[in-house]
Amino acid sequence: MAANDAKLPHIASVDIGKFAALAFETPDKFIGKKLNLVGDFISGNELAAIATKLSKGKTYKHKPIPLVIMYLFARVWIPLRKHFEKWGQSPYPEEILKAVKQTRELLPETLSFEQYLKWQGWDKKL
Repeated sequence: MAANDAKLPHIASVDIGKFAALAFETPDKFIGKKLNLVGDFISGNELAAIATKLSKGKTYKHKPIPLVIMYLFARVWIPLRKHFEKWGQSPYPEEILKAVKQTRELLPETLSFEQYLKWQGWDKKL
């Protein structure tokens, strides 16, 4: 299993803010509920493909940090990385798929990774 093809959940901080505002505007809808906010569920390879597409000429590749480097400088994060790498392989956990659906139902304008890059002007900087 390669770390490049493991999908990870992503959410833009602006969308977290929109959800917070929504919760204050309609508290009855959210009180006592647990939300897993996921705007996009994509792999490092998919992130690189999106950056390549937006760059109009450059090629980007995702390269995960080697485990030996993590062992030397960020050892405590290795179990989390291994968990995400396993979790990000098909078949995907039902809770992540439900979270993506729930996020989109509650806030349809939630940004995908590509939309986020465009919103931030990265399509002109890449």
